Amino acid sequence: MKEILVAKASMYDEVVALTGLQLGTETLAAEAAIDAGTGFIAVLAFPDPSARWPKPAQQHFDNLIDQAIDVVILDKDIPGSGMQVAKSFGRRDRWLQNNADEAIVVWDGGKNGVEKQLRDFESFLGDNVWRLEP
Repeated sequence: MKEILVAKASMYDEVVALTGLQLGTETLAAEAAIDAGTGFIAVLAFPDPSARWPKPAQQHFDNLIDQAIDVVILDKDIPGSGMQVAKSFGRRDRWLQNNADEAIVVWDGGKNGVEKQLRDFESFLGDNVWRLEP
C-alpha cells in the first residue's frame, strides 16, 4: 500500500487516503499513508467504533485518529444491533465508493465478504481499483 501511495503522490499534487480505520487492513492503510507522507482521512461509520476492541487496539486507534487530516463520522448514533452495524458499514462503503478516485482492496480470495466490496468498488471506479493479496 505504501508503495502505491508514494507512486501516486509522485504523479499527483494532492493524494490523501480514505480509510474506515477498522482493525486489520483499514488500520494498515492509515499507517501506510502516514509512512508515505500522504496522510489520511478517517471515515467512520459511527462514533467510537473502537469501544469494544481490546485496550491496546483502542489506544492505537486513538493515536491514529490524532494523526488524521480529518475525521468524517457518517452516522451520528452508535448502532444498537448487529444488523444496524452492518447497515452503517454499508453506508460507509457507499460513501467511500462515491468519494474516492481510486481504491486499494486487500483480499486473499476467500469467501469472507471482501469480494463483494471489491466488486462494488470496481463497479464504481472501474480500472481504478488495486487488488492486493495479504
